[in-house]
Amino acid sequence: MASIPEFYRGKNVLVTGATGFMGKVLLEKLLRSCPNIQAVYVLVRPKAGQKSEERVAEMMSCKLFDRLRDEQPGCAEKVIAISSELTQSRNWLNVIATRQLLHLVQKMKKLEVCVHVSTAYANRDRKNTEEIVYPPPVDPRKLIESLEVCVLCCRSIHGYYQYFSLLEYHVISTFKRNPLEQAFRRPNVNLTSNHLLYHYWIAVSHKAPAFLYDIYLRITGRSPRMMKTITRLHRAMMLLEYFTSNSWVWNNENTNMLMSQLSPEDKKVFNFDVRQLHWAEYMENYCMGTKKYVLNEEMSGLPAARKHLNKLRNIRYGFNTVLVVLIWRIFIARSQMARNIWYFVVSMCFKFLSYFRASSTMRH
Repeated sequence: MASIPEFYRGKNVLVTGATGFMGKVLLEKLLRSCPNIQAVYVLVRPKAGQKSEERVAEMMSCKLFDRLRDEQPGCAEKVIAISSELTQSRNWLNVIATRQLLHLVQKMKKLEVCVHVSTAYANRDRKNTEEIVYPPPVDPRKLIESLEVCVLCCRSIHGYYQYFSLLEYHVISTFKRNPLEQAFRRPNVNLTSNHLLYHYWIAVSHKAPAFLYDIYLRITGRSPRMMKTITRLHRAMMLLEYFTSNSWVWNNENTNMLMSQLSPEDKKVFNFDVRQLHWAEYMENYCMGTKKYVLNEEMSGLPAARKHLNKLRNIRYGFNTVLVVLIWRIFIARSQMARNIWYFVVSMCFKFLSYFRASSTMRH
């Protein structure tokens, strides 16, 4: 069996969604690990006054392709843009897009393989999913014919794009070590099943700081924006709640079969065995990659970002301390019971310290 780079030698590949997050990664991997590939055609629609060719040229100049440009200076010439305007009468969206692409594929006389990649949540109503094609809830042809009705129905579905739940603790701990340069608050994680405590943390940790910052912006003559940002974030979180609060099991026997058929060399270059991942290291690379490739931040600014994060931590501790003292002072001033509890706690602390000192003296 030929190796993967050998299979792609002199071949042409058509990629859809190449300007998306995963599409860029796929394109970079194909060009870098299969240097003898002849050309990669990408379906790209014009956007914001940019032609398809201009969007592809801009994409190829981003940081993700730095290593590829160093190893293969002429790699950009292999990427050929094909305009696919989505606003024309033949909308290439979702089900219709797949059908139109299959019609296009049927006309390719030298076609060797067609690969369709979709979300693992396509069968989210099943807790255990096998690697098979399940019967759809509705005939796709009837769905296309009833497209206008479908648009109304889809408003109640949990979004068009589904996301895997992240390993939250690893993300947060890694983010603290490698913070963003423009961090507004120090990240923290508090998990609770208590409904009242949940809303308390939302109010204290999210809404209160945003409200106070908006007051500061108004005082300084700027437009308040943090409460609007927090509201949008919470709406986005609620859209994903169904997926982040449930669990699924997917069968991966076919995936294991593919891995077993790879040559030792291909397993090194195209390793997709998640069992070999060290998740703490993976999540750290994930956060570092987000800083560099998504937010376009330089790694040289990391020490300054860490100092900024420590400053935010001290501000948070100071704010919480002042808040607790103020609330307690109000209780002590207005409640005899609160004063009695306070005096009792203080006296117990002094008694404990006295007992500890006496015990230490007797031992010596």
